[in-house]
Amino acid sequence: MRAHIRRLDSYSAHADRSELLHWIAAREPIRGSLFLAHGEQGAIEALRNALPDMSSVIVPEIGEAYELAPAAPARRLRTGRRDLRSILSRDWQNEYADLAVNLKSKLQDIDAERRAEALARVRAVLDEYAAFRSRKRDKTSAREAAAPHSRLADRR
Repeated sequence: MRAHIRRLDSYSAHADRSELLHWIAAREPIRGSLFLAHGEQGAIEALRNALPDMSSVIVPEIGEAYELAPAAPARRLRTGRRDLRSILSRDWQNEYADLAVNLKSKLQDIDAERRAEALARVRAVLDEYAAFRSRKRDKTSAREAAAPHSRLADRR
């Protein structure tokens, strides 16, 4: 198997749908299998449906294992755990990536005069939350610091 391993230091650095379709088309004919293993279920299914001529497109489940032979479709060796799919959902990193990817276009949709206001409001929400967390930490620290003194007073 010929493979090159690359490290990505960001959460997501993949191509968009049209770039993926172009990349796949440039590698045809694919004599083995094409695995679609990264992305949200709806996006994966849409990409899979855009590849009608491909007979061996695989969307693996968590826990599945495959044998990969040269120039042959992959052969499933172990069935996955569909029950785990419902447990795995979008987390804050998915939400952050979605926000980061779409932030510029969303800001460009706002009138130029109001963009600065929109950014200021976003910053204010983040600063407000940071201040809330700081106050909460301070209260917890104060309670923990007072706790030994109250136990000492109870003993007297």
